Order: sequence, then structure tokens, then C-alpha cells
Amino acid sequence: MKKSLVFSLLLLAVAVIAMGCGSNSDWTPPNATQPAVTLTGPTTPFDVVAGGDPQTVNITCTNSGVDRVSNPAGPTLAKVGEGCDFSFTTTTPGIYVVTLTAIRDHSKTVTVTFNVAPDLAIGGRANINASNATQQFTAAGTGTSASLDAGSTPTWSFANNAGDDIGSIDATGLFTLTGDLGKGTVTLKLDDVLTGKEYTATLAIEVGEGGSASGKPPELEDFGPFNGVGLWGDRPQPNNFDYDPSLDDFTIPDNAFVYSVFEMDAAYNITPLPLPTAIDGYTKVTITGDDFSELKAGQWAEVELATYSYLAIIPKFQPPSEIEDLGVFNGVGLWGDRPQPNTFNYDPSLDDFTIPDNAYVFSVFEMDAAYNITPLPLPTAISGYTKVTITGDDFSALKAGQWAEIELATYSYLAIVPYDFVP
Repeated sequence: MKKSLVFSLLLLAVAVIAMGCGSNSDWTPPNATQPAVTLTGPTTPFDVVAGGDPQTVNITCTNSGVDRVSNPAGPTLAKVGEGCDFSFTTTTPGIYVVTLTAIRDHSKTVTVTFNVAPDLAIGGRANINASNATQQFTAAGTGTSASLDAGSTPTWSFANNAGDDIGSIDATGLFTLTGDLGKGTVTLKLDDVLTGKEYTATLAIEVGEGGSASGKPPELEDFGPFNGVGLWGDRPQPNNFDYDPSLDDFTIPDNAFVYSVFEMDAAYNITPLPLPTAIDGYTKVTITGDDFSELKAGQWAEVELATYSYLAIIPKFQPPSEIEDLGVFNGVGLWGDRPQPNTFNYDPSLDDFTIPDNAYVFSVFEMDAAYNITPLPLPTAISGYTKVTITGDDFSALKAGQWAEIELATYSYLAIVPYDFVP
């Protein structure tokens, strides 16, 4: 009896299972459909400059993230925001194609093209002393050296301003002066093999006569400039042959000239030279460490590295004869060294003026102990310098070899920027 009951229950269980599996007319399987993946982006190439700000690219994507791969490799690709947008930047010119692939559906892709131009510029001095025989100009700017290394061809040309004849330039960028004063424009064209395009840079130059500090002191004749840096504010980009990356950590005023106290051959072998014991007319200061920001006009100092050294010097300025009668006591002197406002030899009326730190400011008036002001005549010309007219209070564009009047209500000042050394 018990066996019969157990057997009956087993038959019932099998029947129930068979009923559940024998028909699917009332059974619906789970929904296996995946969300649709979409991926779209720009179809027009981006024109960017090597070393410039990152270029942001807007990508529309749904239900998937993306992988980004550049061909050729090298640029920096960074995710922007929460979606699939990204940024592109590089210091090397060329044509880059970035492919984006949806992570959840590899059949969905987008390609974005970047035409990266070199940031072409002309390295060299815009204000040249007439006593120079030559001035070397170079192809500079981020990405330019990579373009040249790849075989791009630079082409130099020069045009004198109307009525001027200040010099000519050869195929290497070497400018030869005639000795005449005047202005002109240097043009550099680069036939870039990395992009297949031609790029152009220009530099307006002027040949003039400097003041008493326009010549390099004779004690420095054996130093640089090939192995030196030249004017610190115009130093070349790091890693160029005529720039020493060991100087990167040094803080040096932009109006200082830096010379190598060594010789270096083509194999980069360095032979130290003796440091001058003195430089006529200049004061030596000793600076410990890497901060040379307090170096002043008329001073020089040794920039010591491990096994060799440089020399930093800031030119002095002797006022041309036309402004010898203008105030020194009542003037400001070197603008970067001006006294604190409200002292007797500083005029608070100048507070709102933007003036280059390397400009000298002279009062075109006399002032007695009772602060009575007597205006003096403004010079009609200053030998070797060009007068420029500036309206308003922004004199930041005043360049070496230029001077301008700073007009106040009933009197005026004169701002002048001396010529640099002839390196």
C-alpha cells in the first residue's frame, strides 16, 4: 500500500512537470534587446597650432563610452566632462587622425582630423645697434625645430622701408647691415613637410644708435654669444643648442644679458674660461642660490653651475645729451626701481600709468622745496632714438630705442627705453 502511494505521487509530479514544459504558448522569455549605441562627431578637420591651447572636440554618444587612439601617436588626448568630449594638444606639427570607438559596440566609430601647424616665429633682435656688422635671425617657435628636422625648407627675405637701406639677408637668416639707420621687415616662409602647407612669419626691425651702454664691455668679448643665452627676455626655447636647460631653475631679470663663461665644441665638450675679476663701469654683486631678480642696472654677477658658470649683467644707461637738463632728483629714474609712492621724488599722478620696467622716466619740469613746478621745454628730438606718440596711460608697448611724452594736466614726464647691449 505504501509503495503504491509513493509511486502515484511520483507519477503526479512527472505529470505536473510535463504540463509546465510541454507548452510555451502562455510563456514570455525575458527581453534580450540591448539599448542602442550611437556615436557621432565633427566631420570638418581642426586647424590648431603646436603648443597652443587644447582643442576641445564635442562628441555625441549614447549608451556607451569611447576609446580614443591617435595616428600618428604622440598628442595628449584628455577626457572633458562626463560625456565623450575630449581635448587634443601637441607640440609637434603634422596631420593627426584620432579614431573613437564605442566600447559597447565596436562597429560604431568616429574619426576626427587635426591639422597641426608649427607656431612659426623669427628669433632675433628687433632693435639693432648700427655698430653691428651682422645680426643672425633664426626659425623659432614651438614645433618649428621638429618641422626643420623632418626636412622642411625655410626661405628668408628682407624688405627695406621706403627710402631706407639698412641691410640684406642671406639664405641662412644672416642679416648684414649697411651701417645706415632705418627700418625694414624680415620675412620667413616655411614649406612644412609634416602638413604639406606653407607658413609665414614676419619681424619688423629697426637699426638705430644706442646710448653709452650700447656696446658690450671689452671684458666680455671672449664670452658667448654662440654658447651663451643673450638677452634673457629673448632667450630661445629650452633644449635648443644655444640654451642650457640647467638655467631653467634660475630667476633672472628679462633685461639682463647672460653670457657663457666657457667654450663648447660640436660634441658638447665644455672648457671653462676664467671669470673676469672686474668689468669697467659695473659693480659685481655676489648672489647665492638661483634668484637673480634683484640684479640692477650697472651690476653683474656670476651664475654658478656645478662645473662651469654663466655671467649675468644688466646694462647701464647714460641719458642722451638732450635730456641731461631734465630732472633726476624730480624724476623717477628706472621705472622698475621707482621709489614707493608718496615719497618726495615720486609723483602719485603716475600711479595709473602702465610703463615698462626697463624704461627711464624723467620730469620735464623743475620743482622747488615748496613743490612749485616750472615746466621745461620738451626735446624736439633725441639723438639715436625714435619719438612715438602714445595717447592714454598705457605705455607698455614702448620699445628699446623709443621715447614718448607722458602728459599730465599742467606738466609732463618723458619715458625712454635704452638700447640693449650689442652682444
